[in-house]
This record gives sequence, structure tokens and C-alpha cells, in this order.
Amino acid sequence: MSSSIRRNLIKNGIANSLKKFVNIGEQLALVPFLISSWGAPFYGEWITLTILPSVLSFTNVGIGSSAANLMVLRFANENVNGARSAAICGIKMITYTIFIALILSVVCIFILDKMHLFEKSLIPREDSILTLAILMSSRYIFFYQPIYDAYFRCSRKASMSINLLSVYSLSNLLTSFIVLYNHGGVVALSITNLCITSIFLISYSIIAENMIQGLFERGSLVETYKSDIKTIITNGLGYLGSPLWQTIYFQGSTLVVRVVLGPTTVALYNTLRAMTRSANQLFGLIHDTVFSELQFEIGAGRLDKARKLFRICLGLTVFISIIGMIILAIFGPQLYNLWTQNLFNPPKTLWIIFIMGIGFNALWYTAGVVFFALNKTVNFAIICVTSSIFSVLFAYLLSVRFGILGAAIGAFSFDVILAVYVIPVCCRYIYQSIYTLPIDIIRDMKTYLYNLLNKLYLSSK
Repeated sequence: MSSSIRRNLIKNGIANSLKKFVNIGEQLALVPFLISSWGAPFYGEWITLTILPSVLSFTNVGIGSSAANLMVLRFANENVNGARSAAICGIKMITYTIFIALILSVVCIFILDKMHLFEKSLIPREDSILTLAILMSSRYIFFYQPIYDAYFRCSRKASMSINLLSVYSLSNLLTSFIVLYNHGGVVALSITNLCITSIFLISYSIIAENMIQGLFERGSLVETYKSDIKTIITNGLGYLGSPLWQTIYFQGSTLVVRVVLGPTTVALYNTLRAMTRSANQLFGLIHDTVFSELQFEIGAGRLDKARKLFRICLGLTVFISIIGMIILAIFGPQLYNLWTQNLFNPPKTLWIIFIMGIGFNALWYTAGVVFFALNKTVNFAIICVTSSIFSVLFAYLLSVRFGILGAAIGAFSFDVILAVYVIPVCCRYIYQSIYTLPIDIIRDMKTYLYNLLNKLYLSSK
């Protein structure tokens, strides 16, 4: 692995760790402050109010991410005109999407108002409508972010983009505290968010365009302009697969347990799943750290470096997952009892099933980075959605026969199916032999660790 890639990976890793820390702080710190400032019932109304902007944000249909990945792959392959076409197509299509989304928003607000739903809320009707309009505007403005993020990735400065996003999240957090400290309501909080988002995106776009000077000035539009629109839309729909399969898998399995086994078992099932899946946060961190470098190497045609990066990434994730599985197997029950105040007593077999799921999840989730790096999201979305539907149906059938253990086995089948499918397909995409993959991973990890330790030893002298 070259020194430049290693440096970029370290920068990306630090930036993603900081971003995750800020996001966790945003979730943990702001919620109690909102509740103490507004009260639990009013905060509940605020949460309900934010559902519509979250749902309508799916109207983006992944266009920004699809166009951004197409742009990076072409730029890495020195196809500047193609990258320019993808960027311009992406920006235009996002603008049209925002226009359509705004019309849908107006229609939705009008229907909700005619149903007198706003009048049943603790938040005054006028404040609810105004807040919804502002929150939606803020979400729609952010549709442009993935396109400008591609500029940073093209210039091999993905860590700068991640750090700027952390600044944005931190700015939102601090300004929210200021608004709440001064007894601001939902309108003031939403206006503040819109202002921060607007300022951030303008600054972000200016910095991003300076990353690649003259990209929009070189050459003329290529003939693939119209075909780019079809490609971006097709791959963009693939990005919708992620929230879709997660909804089917997580909410569907929860619903199955509730219907078949009752509310108490739901609490046991979901708390145990949440605890065992805490290790998955590290997999996401590795995924995000490697993504931009892997994509650029693939786009540039340097598949030997891409394969090595893929193997090290997969090997590191498997190693971390094994450590996590051992820790949870030894200390998990005690930590779980402490967390839940001994309210539940899950059987050991249930623990084993959930812990085994960590290992299979580590395999497919990490290997799946290749699908996104190559912008082949449709195939990935299809197998994820199909597997989630199968696992929920399987969980239902087994839970009727074996109770909560059957539900856990059904959920476990999702990770097994994806691991069996994703790893061979990803290896085929980057021309990596599936048969020599374990040996190649061990060799690369040994070489990487040796070079790292040797470098640390020499620097200590």
C-alpha cells in the first residue's frame, strides 16, 4: 500500500471517528436538553412533526450519490468530460427533484391541514405549518451535498469533506443549545437549522469547486449526456434500497415478535439486538474510511491496489468482529443485565445466535463497499430487499414454532444470505479469487502490520 493511500486512510479514519463522535453527542446531548426545555409531551409533538420531512427526503431517490459516484469514477479514469457531464446532470436533476419535492410538500401540508391534524397538536397550527415548511426547505437544500462531496473525493481530500460535515453538525448542535437556552420554540429552532444549512452548503460548494480548478471549463459536453441521466436515475434507485431493506428487516422482525410473542418479548428482542449490534458501528467506521480511496483506485484502473485495500479492510473488520464476539460472549450477559436492570433473562442460545450474526454482518457489510465504489447499487439493493423479506417471513414461521429463538434464527438468516452472496460477487467485480481470499488477507495483514511496527520502531529511535 502506497504512503499516499496510507496517509489518506489515516486522515479519513480520524475524520470519520470525529464525525461519529459529534453525531453521537448530537443525539445524546440535545434530546435531554429538548425535553427539559419543552417538556416531554411538546418534544413528542416535535418528533412527530419531523416525520414528514424525513419521509419526503426520500424524493431525492439517491440522485446525488449516484451522480457523485459516476463523477468520481470517470475523473479517476481521467475522463474529465465524462466527469463534467455527470456533475452537471446531477446538479440539474437535483434541482428538478427539489422542485417536485416542494410541490409534494405543499400538497401534503394542505391535506394535513384539511384533515385538521395540526389543530390536534400541542404546537399551534400556524407554528406547525411554518416549521414544516422550513424543515423541508432545509432538507431539500442538503440534496446538493453529495455532488460537492465528489469534488473532495476527486482531489483525494475526502477527510476535509468529512471534517466540514462535522463542523456543520457541531454548529447545528451549538446553535440549538443557544435557541433552547433563550426559550426559543419550534419555529426559531427550525429557522436556525435552515440558516446553518444554507451557510454551510454555500461555503461547502465554494471550497469544493476550488478543489478541482477548471473542471467545468475543460472541453465540451460529451454525447453521453442523455444516457447519463438514465444511468444516474437507475443507480439512484439502488440507493433507496438501503432505507427500504432496513425498514423491512428491523421493523418487520419487531412486528413479527410483537404479533406472535407479545410486547414483553419485543422489549427483550430489541434490547438484545441493539446491544449485540453495537459492534457494527466500528464496521461502518471502516467502511466510510476506505470507501473514497477504494473508489478512486478502481476508477483509475489500479485494481491491484484496490484488491489489496479491499483485503486489508475485510481482514481488519473480521478481526474486530471476532474480538467483539469474544467480549460479548464473556461479558455481554452481565453488561446486558446491568443495562436493563435485570428485567430480562435471555437464554444462552439466544445470545449465541445474535453474537454469530456479528461475524456474518461484518463480512457482507464490509465487502459491500465494492458495490457502492463501482456505483452498482441496484444489484445490492435487490438482494438486500429480497433477503430482508425472506428473513422476516422465515422469522414469523419459526417464531410460531420455536418462540423467540425462531425469530432470532429468522433474523440471522438475513446476514448469512448476504454474506454468501456479496463476497463472491464483490470478488468477481475486482477480479479477486474467492479461493485464495483468506490466504491473501492473512498475507496482506502480516505485511501491513510488519511495515507499521517497523515504521514505529524506526521513528522511536
